[in-house]
Amino acid sequence: MSDKRVLSLYLENCFGIKSMQETIEFDNKNNNCMIYASNGVMKTSLSKTLDKLSKGEYPRDEVFNKQTNFKVSYSNFVDDENLLTSGGLIDVFVIHSLDNTNDFAQASSSLLVNEDARSKFIDIHKQISEAINAFKSMLKKKLGTDCWSQLKGYIGRNIKEIKNDESLLISLYSFMKNENINNYEKFKYKDIFNDHTDKLFNNSDFLENIKDYTTTYNKLLRESKVFSEKGFDPQNADSILEQLKKTNFFKAQHKVILNNDTSNIIQNEIEFKKILIEEKTRILSDDLMIEKFGKIEKLLSNVNTRKFRDIIKSNPEYIPLLVSRDILERDFWLYNLSYFTDEITVIKNVILENEKTLIEIRKQALNDSTEWQKVVDEYNTRFHVPFELVISNKDDVILNLDLPVVEFKYKDDITGEETIKNYDSLQNVLSNGEKRALYFLNIIFKIETLKKASDQKLLIFDDIADSFDYKNKYAIIQYLKEISNEQNFDMLILTHNYDFYRTLSSRIPIKRENSFIARINKDNSISFNNQTRGTETLYLGNIFQIWINSFSNQKNEMIMTASITFFRNLLEYRYTKDKTHFNILTSLLHIKEETNQITWNDILPIFQDIVPELPKVASNFKFGNKLVIESIFENADKAVRNSSGLQSNLENKVVLAMATRLRSEMRALEILGLPYGDKVGNQTYELYKDVKESKYTLSNEEIEMFEQVMIMTPEHLHLNSFMFEPLIDTSIDSLIDLYGKCKDIQSREIINT
Repeated sequence: MSDKRVLSLYLENCFGIKSMQETIEFDNKNNNCMIYASNGVMKTSLSKTLDKLSKGEYPRDEVFNKQTNFKVSYSNFVDDENLLTSGGLIDVFVIHSLDNTNDFAQASSSLLVNEDARSKFIDIHKQISEAINAFKSMLKKKLGTDCWSQLKGYIGRNIKEIKNDESLLISLYSFMKNENINNYEKFKYKDIFNDHTDKLFNNSDFLENIKDYTTTYNKLLRESKVFSEKGFDPQNADSILEQLKKTNFFKAQHKVILNNDTSNIIQNEIEFKKILIEEKTRILSDDLMIEKFGKIEKLLSNVNTRKFRDIIKSNPEYIPLLVSRDILERDFWLYNLSYFTDEITVIKNVILENEKTLIEIRKQALNDSTEWQKVVDEYNTRFHVPFELVISNKDDVILNLDLPVVEFKYKDDITGEETIKNYDSLQNVLSNGEKRALYFLNIIFKIETLKKASDQKLLIFDDIADSFDYKNKYAIIQYLKEISNEQNFDMLILTHNYDFYRTLSSRIPIKRENSFIARINKDNSISFNNQTRGTETLYLGNIFQIWINSFSNQKNEMIMTASITFFRNLLEYRYTKDKTHFNILTSLLHIKEETNQITWNDILPIFQDIVPELPKVASNFKFGNKLVIESIFENADKAVRNSSGLQSNLENKVVLAMATRLRSEMRALEILGLPYGDKVGNQTYELYKDVKESKYTLSNEEIEMFEQVMIMTPEHLHLNSFMFEPLIDTSIDSLIDLYGKCKDIQSREIINT
């Protein structure tokens, strides 16, 4: 395996990406990369494109249906042949954030089972199931009704425990080795075996009469010169005749001698049948037999047993079999199953031929069950949710490769009471964050599965920590850190959350050369930039240390200007009584009496008061005497000019907010005919209020401008916004538009009505 891997991207019109041509390099010491992209830039589009290619599908333009072009590869080397124009992107796996939390059931099921093993398992059982279903249909047709469950019940009670249809077929093959010579062609299962006849089989009077009848019957058989109580009796006489006929016994010139009486040799079927019928009639018409049958018949006068009575009355030779229900049912099944000997043999052979493969698959399922149990245990330990995950059908997963059922065990910490809930029942209980945390179970299992393969793989995570609470967000970061140590994984993390971006940089860690910011250029192409490439400022460390350091060399006027808001807010908390310095800096955020007189040399001593290492005066005389308000407006204009290349730069946004507010106040003061404002508190709001109460009629455009200024600018100018990541997440375009609007309106002539 080469030490260097390259993800090469050439995309045109792929899910909203107009054009992109980038490469990202990984090596064994630098196998992690992250890309920050503000909302709408390209994050989701890129992940969808790579996901499609990884599945052998094509990306497309969903809005304008423009022609899509792409060349994408992930490999140890890159050349024209290696850049894909069709087909799949091998060894790349895209893991999305869970936008639709209802996908949980499907996601968790599919990821908790080895899909190759399960597919093979299903194919084998499909073949067996089709054969069994065909046999079921034939048996149903033979019996005139569906008796499958009754057959399964009999075998399970008397032969062997039945777990499924396959184990039943194996048992039937062995069961049919038993001999049966009785004919049940005219009998229907439901007429002989039902709730009402079962009561008869458990009725002592009925059984006693059956035994009396049988005793008399057997005595007559012993005395008979034709039949015998040891097997050749009236019950199977018809079967014997049928077999002789089928085998052409008499046509082959064979003869029958009964009871070793050579004086009466039977030479044909008609003669033999006549003898059997006459002897059967003689025995069953015996006065004592008729008397015994009358006692039995009295017990069958109930309307529910009338059908049963008619059967045995028409076939009295079968009455001796009623002494045991199990024996009767055994004979019934043996007779009817004898018609399907070939079918049962074929199914049995198919099952046995695949038995070894199925055993191996189940062994794999057992190993997998250990793996996914480890994953569930790890999840329960790692994530903070109000339940414990449990797999409720472990045996079915292992034996039948059923999809695992994840359930949720809740425990009352006070009473100790426990309850199990399924996913559907929790839809109104779980928060979205908890549902998303639950989805991460599938991600863990998928990755654990990928670990088993030795090939180098690229894992792409698309905002997987989005909408998580902080505890679970850091649990995810810790897991990503562990993945980053896997030698056969390269990892690309996409996010639109700058806080997550910075945290990953320090926790995993990810080197600066592999930390990118995606931006849209003026031609709508997308590029990845960082400080190594010389275009983006990455706020991965202490941003305020960087801002303070800019005063030492005084080479970055944009940062120095933006820092005014930072130092002003520090002063607000440091000096609660003496507001002198605070008021001076406030005069650079609002139009006050001294706003147009403050120079850099006026405010540098204030900064030095807070940070003693800073210089008191500017090293450049001209700069030191420059009005700060000029720097604010000049750098705001510069931020507009450089907007396409510096979309994420915080200092640009802060300076734009400063300049926007000042220009809006200048417009209000011009309307009111005042040189400056002297309002306490929120001066911008108070001036706007005065304008609305004046005789001046505000245009709709001016109203919109003032209201947007009051909504958008404060969060960029106060200390609580120096949890600065959300400001980077917001687009600079809205600030640029608002600044341009303020600048345009402020330049217009005031027309009083």
